[in-house]
Amino acid sequence: MFFEEERKKENPLVLIIEDDRNNVQVLGGILSRRNYDIAVAFEGKAALRMLEQHLPDLILLDVLMPE
Repeated sequence: MFFEEERKKENPLVLIIEDDRNNVQVLGGILSRRNYDIAVAFEGKAALRMLEQHLPDLILLDVLMPE
């Protein structure tokens, strides 16, 4: 799982914003097997910082998170 400047452009990027690591592992595993690039933020502030640099193709967001 990554969020790098130079990622493969042919794969869609999915940003997972989730504080439960088990949920991230399940979602990331499913999406990775289907050739999606995955980025993960475990808190809202980190997600906002990521979005300042990259715009993902899809965001999966846990709406009940601390902060």
